[in-house]
Amino acid sequence: MGRHYDIKVCGNRHNIAEVDDCRPDFLGVIFHPASPRHYDAESIPDDIVTPRVAVFVNASVERIVEQAQKVGAKIVQLHGNETPDDCAAVAARGFEVWKAAAVAGADSFDALKAYRGIVARFLFDTRCEGHGGSGRQFDWRLIDAYTLDVPFMLAGGIAEADATRLLEIDHPMLAGFDINSRFEISPGRKDIQAIKHFISKIRRT
Repeated sequence: MGRHYDIKVCGNRHNIAEVDDCRPDFLGVIFHPASPRHYDAESIPDDIVTPRVAVFVNASVERIVEQAQKVGAKIVQLHGNETPDDCAAVAARGFEVWKAAAVAGADSFDALKAYRGIVARFLFDTRCEGHGGSGRQFDWRLIDAYTLDVPFMLAGGIAEADATRLLEIDHPMLAGFDINSRFEISPGRKDIQAIKHFISKIRRT
């Protein structure tokens, strides 16, 4: 039996029910007004069964709590310049906290030690101007330099065609993959067939 890798489909906005039917492990909902995938509906349909991850960028704890509760998210992903104290404040409100970290070199992991014991997972994304995804991949070989015992999700420009290469990555802390812009028809409207194919390829192992 091969390893199980979690699959998070992020940036959902328009066809969440169809994505839910694909049975990913997590649904990501972005609360960042500057993003074209900003979720501005009042709630998520009651029949959605996939666990939600509410994504924020430098938001106040009060706003995080309000918006995360609105969509029934028990996991909060912080994608800005949040400090370990900021993450701890969110965790103290009863949420599991994931922290995104931009990767540009082997030294990108040095500052993450301060988050150990506070965040449940890291999400490694490509460094870019501003906040949020760039749709570009970083050199995945860089994660060999990551030595902490905190699991991480791999993000940044992952496409359906990358499934085989992703499964070749050998790192004990790799928990799964975060997919977004390369699985879209338009911002926030997901390509359901591409998601199904990717999930099938990853779970085949």
